[in-house]
Amino acid sequence: MKNKVFLFLAALVLILIVSNPQTEKHQEKVRTELFSVLYSSSQRSNFEKNKSNPQMSFISNALSKAISRKNYGLFSVTKAAVGGESKTIGVGLLGAVILTEDMNNFKNEKINYF
Repeated sequence: MKNKVFLFLAALVLILIVSNPQTEKHQEKVRTELFSVLYSSSQRSNFEKNKSNPQMSFISNALSKAISRKNYGLFSVTKAAVGGESKTIGVGLLGAVILTEDMNNFKNEKINYF
C-alpha cells in the first residue's frame, strides 16, 4: 500500500514539474488579457493576423520586459514589474496560467502607460 501511495505522489510531482508553464505562456496570457481590454475583438483579430503590426510589436516588447516568471518547480508565478516594484499577478500550474485579482491593478496601470 505504501508503495502505491509513493508511486502516486512521485507521478503527481513529475506531472507538476513537466507541465509547469514556461515564461512565454505567462506573457501570452497577460498580453491576451490586456488586448481584450484595450481593443475590440475585430481589432485583436487583425493584430493576430498581422504580427508585424507596430502597435502589437510595441506592446509585446513592453510586456516581455515587464512580465516575468518565478519558477518554484511544481508551479510558477507570473510577476509584473510596475513602478519599480514586482507584483505577483498570476499562477502557473498544470500547463495553465491563472491570473489573480492583482491583474486588474496591473491592467489599469498598463492602460494608463499605453
